[in-house]
Order: sequence, then C-alpha cells, then structure tokens
Amino acid sequence: ANQAGEIYDLWAGAKATTFKDAFPEICRWLGITNLDRPKPKAKPPAPDTSALAPMSGTPALAYLTDKRGLSVETLKAYRVRAHKRPSEHNQDFVAFYYTDSEGEPVMLKSTGIKPTKEGKKDIWTTAPYYTLWGWWNVTPKDRAIIITEGEVDAMTVHQLNPGMPVLSLPSGASNLTWIENDYDALTRFERIYICTDMDEPGERAAQEMAKRLGLARCYRLPVPGGLKDANQILTEDHGNETFFEFGVW
Repeated sequence: ANQAGEIYDLWAGAKATTFKDAFPEICRWLGITNLDRPKPKAKPPAPDTSALAPMSGTPALAYLTDKRGLSVETLKAYRVRAHKRPSEHNQDFVAFYYTDSEGEPVMLKSTGIKPTKEGKKDIWTTAPYYTLWGWWNVTPKDRAIIITEGEVDAMTVHQLNPGMPVLSLPSGASNLTWIENDYDALTRFERIYICTDMDEPGERAAQEMAKRLGLARCYRLPVPGGLKDANQILTEDHGNETFFEFGVW
C-alpha cells in the first residue's frame, strides 16, 4: 500500500522479484508471447580488484582532469580507479569497473593513459562479459537514458547535467554483443538517446542499436558543433553546459 510507480515496478514489488525476472510473466499476462529476446551469456566470476588504487595524486587522475576536462565529482560518480598492470606502452592506467544491471560485478577494463606505438588504445580486460557501463547510476524511476560510445564520453555527457543516466558501450561501436545481456533491463526505458561518435562506425552503430532496441523509442543524439565525439565538448568547447540543450526534451 501507499506505493507509486510504473505498473511493472509495482508488479515486481508485489512479487518480491526483480524487473528482469518479472518481465516474462508480465508479457504473458498481456498476451505477448512472440518476443524475440536474445539470451544473456553466462556471467564470469567477479573480477579481481586487488591491483586497483585510489585516483588521488596519480598520473591517471591528472590525465582525466587536465587532458579530458573531467571533474573529480564525475570520476567518483562513475567509480573510476587507478590501475597498475604489465604493459610495454604504459605504466599508468584508468580502471573502469563493470557491473551488470543487477549490480553484480562482471568485468574490469583497464586503459593506458598513453597510446601504443601504433597509435591505438592500450586496453586490457578480464574475461569479457559485455554490458553497458554505469548501470549503478540508473534508478527504478528512470525512463530515459543516454548511451555513448566510450566511458570518457559517458562521463562527459553526465557532467553536462542531462537530467538522466548516461551509460557507455563496453567495447566500441563495432561490438554490440552487450545487447544480449542488457536487453531485458533496457525494456523499461521509454526513450533511449544514442550518442555515438560522429563518424561512419558511430553512425552505423547508432542505426543498428535503434533497430535492435526499437526504432520507436530510440533517438539519435548527435554531437553538435562539428565535433567528432562528446569529450571534445569539454576539451575544445570548454564545457558549455547548454551545448546539448537537454532541457527541451
């Protein structure tokens, strides 16, 4: 009694279960039986975090704040940590800790603050379990989210205060296998704003995501000003807080 919310949240609460587990039952009750729902992968063991360290005073922190324009508050909101691991290209790394939509730790991703000799990102992960990054910032009441192409872009858009959670693709625009693991959790959202890079791979990924998640609720959120990715808003436009004009939605 005295509870309010969307009907599927109330249903899950009455059944003392999660939305993910309640969703198939809700569909059956509504007579929806021909859902083409991808099956999630088996989850790996929780990743080892013993090599992670606080960001304070590290080159990783200096890189994210000075070079990428991110605030300490934003880094805390996304649980970013420093990481030490063997590499011929880097000594300092930024660690992105991944949990699934139910809060279970599933993957650790580490990116060097310098590129490799070939100019590529120095990336390492534990056993891959692809899921959107930043699920802990989503509440049961949220009905809209933004999905960006990378973790730094997600933190950038979050810092611009869009009024909704911002999540990141786990492995770039070319890998959409996360949809299998997040499909059920994403069914609750009425609007999904896709903010991938403004290049051919980013546009191709945005179109494919919209097709698979539902064209009626997916909206392309282009990076304005002729910029390629969202983080350039902070590094090249000095963080104009009205850049995306989120308030018009």
